Amino acid sequence: MKQAVILFTLSIISFTKAQTIGQNYKRLTNLAELSITEARYYDALREYNEAFEIANFSVDLYNAAACAAKLNDTKMVYSYSRKLAEKGVGEKFFRKKIFSPYKNDPAFIKIMKLAEQTKQKNMKVNGTYNKQIQEFVTLDSTYNRLRLTKYRELGHTPDTLENLFRTNTQNIMAFIKVNGVYSEEKMGARISNDTIIRYMSKGDIVLLHYLEMGRDRQLINEIKALFISNLSNGTITHYNVSQIMEMTDTVFGDTGMWLFKISLCKLYRKKEIEQLAEINQTRRKCFLENITDLEKKLIFKYGTRNNFDFRYNITPSPVYDKEFFYSAFEEVVALHDCN
Repeated sequence: MKQAVILFTLSIISFTKAQTIGQNYKRLTNLAELSITEARYYDALREYNEAFEIANFSVDLYNAAACAAKLNDTKMVYSYSRKLAEKGVGEKFFRKKIFSPYKNDPAFIKIMKLAEQTKQKNMKVNGTYNKQIQEFVTLDSTYNRLRLTKYRELGHTPDTLENLFRTNTQNIMAFIKVNGVYSEEKMGARISNDTIIRYMSKGDIVLLHYLEMGRDRQLINEIKALFISNLSNGTITHYNVSQIMEMTDTVFGDTGMWLFKISLCKLYRKKEIEQLAEINQTRRKCFLENITDLEKKLIFKYGTRNNFDFRYNITPSPVYDKEFFYSAFEEVVALHDCN
């Protein structure tokens, strides 16, 4: 029996070692987020701290700081906040409600100043990178506008436009291979409206458009490999590309996002889930959590008012066949904030 236990333990260790940086980081931050949904903040911090030994990304550092604030652990709030400041989130980021008890403390003011100084420094690096890819972004916007207007009724792009799309995408891919992807390590945290951590970059949009409409399978596979390899080595996190994967379902495989819908200020789930094992397998390959874990996080995000930043989005969509919708879907939770 003892020998069996030892063999089992060794197999677990071997399996853990076999996991990539990105897989291990995702596994631990997934556990931390699930702990947050159940208000187990001590557990969440333990899981985040283990994850941060591997890597750290701004959204997870923020959620860890929010957990520490819930526990009134000022020392840990300041520790995570300093790491956020080093990411360059900026001074105004710390005006979030969760940080209000600390805003007048000289030590916290010092952290805020560091955040702003780092943000200004990062803006110069961001500016250089974005200036270099602007030509690709501008051309992509022009081609995509034609796709969505002049050629919308065709259902596909003419050969001439496809060739232009392909050449432009190949050019930005060549740039990325030399200069690297847009990552927090290289560029710092991406902030919009001063308080929101943003993940999709201008370059990502160019690649998304080709995944949506491109016909060159080799180029599409190169884009997929670019995302997966950077997820695997921990350069980017699943937050960076999950929306791209979900918007291009047929490209990456079935991620099961069709199982959830938002309508009339409520979140719904499909009653019968076909091929759940296959969907979860695809999600694992794409560094996404399984459907059960995703559902818990969607309920937490849409069903409660909270100070955490959960990047799980369902785009509201109109229901055309109400009879089918109400027979096939069931209500999961009412939205806490509905306009």
